[in-house]
Amino acid sequence: YEVRVEACTVLGCSSSDWSSVLTLEAPPAGQPAPLLDLTSDPPTGLRTSFLLTWSPPAQSNGRILHYEVYRRQSALDTDKTELVLERPFNGDRYMSLENLTVEGGLRWMDNMLCVWAVNSAGYASSPWVSGRTGPAPPQGVGVPVVLDVSATSAVVGISPPAQPNGIVSLFRVFSVDQNNRTLLSEGTSHQQTLHGLRPYTQYWVGVEACTCYQCCSRGPVRELHTLAAPPADQRPPRLITLTSRSVQVEWNEPVAPNGVIDSCELHLRSSCPPPPQPIPSACTEGPTEICFFGKKWSYNVTGLQPYSTYELSVACFNNMGSTASNWTAVSTLSEPPQYVSPFSVDSNLTVIWLDWTGTFSLNGYLKEYTVTESQLRVYTGFYSYLHIPRTSQKSEGAHTKHLDILHDNL
Repeated sequence: YEVRVEACTVLGCSSSDWSSVLTLEAPPAGQPAPLLDLTSDPPTGLRTSFLLTWSPPAQSNGRILHYEVYRRQSALDTDKTELVLERPFNGDRYMSLENLTVEGGLRWMDNMLCVWAVNSAGYASSPWVSGRTGPAPPQGVGVPVVLDVSATSAVVGISPPAQPNGIVSLFRVFSVDQNNRTLLSEGTSHQQTLHGLRPYTQYWVGVEACTCYQCCSRGPVRELHTLAAPPADQRPPRLITLTSRSVQVEWNEPVAPNGVIDSCELHLRSSCPPPPQPIPSACTEGPTEICFFGKKWSYNVTGLQPYSTYELSVACFNNMGSTASNWTAVSTLSEPPQYVSPFSVDSNLTVIWLDWTGTFSLNGYLKEYTVTESQLRVYTGFYSYLHIPRTSQKSEGAHTKHLDILHDNL
């Protein structure tokens, strides 16, 4: 203030010069509430930042030294008020509050804010204003709990995050294999079923919780073992060596063992059609026999017939069952023909007939049969029988007949 003294008589007045006087400071009064503007945090794009703007107090009652911004979670938490920022007065009336993080559940999203105007005598507090931040990635995502497991599926339980930082709108269950993550299931349920798992396989599974599109957090992983199942996808045996009376084959365990393979069987059967001959013969598929059982991965099958077709199949077992491969066909090599038994001869008044169907074991591809009579060739061909008309000379005495066979090995 400026004061002066004025003295007056009946003849007039006289005044002194003005003299300045300064009253002592008092606390400010009438601090308006700040305005809150929710903005995105540049590094993350999450709406977790407030831009605060405010006006000076209605009565500064001194020189404003600085402004202080306080925060609490609700109007009732008067004992949890904390100083967020202190800013010296330089004419600015705005500031940005970033990364508001408050302990405790969904209340993380609620913030009560006020501004203090401070001078040397005290402060003036604005009314509290409420602001709500956007969601952020949850914190404290736990490991899933395995509730049930089978060979190809599992049921896991999911606990809520320790600090959701919003409304958890999605849970994902994933598996980790080295640096690769595979999504196994997703949804809002706290109990999820994982389908399409491989039997007898170790998985490392974890949970990812999301409160918005960019607000996801993953928890630690845990081990999950699926149960065994019957093996699957057994590949046929492979040929190693082949002779006229044996075949050696090898095989691998099933592509999907689905457990521990403890034994294998090698199955054998004669098959149709047989190797080619000039005149096809009737063929009957033979019974299946087990020629090997054990833990080896190769076997030499012996005791086979030359120039014959066989089929082989492998079946492997674990403690849950077995799987068999498709049949694979092999044909043994040729040998010279073998004499087995005499040919038959019969006749009537007009015809002599010969039949050598069971006389030889061909053991290869037939080139021809030859029948001679008294060193004269009377037949050459592929049939195993012959009808010879009876003549007067042939009826008078016995004649010698001889049968020859010729095939690729002769």
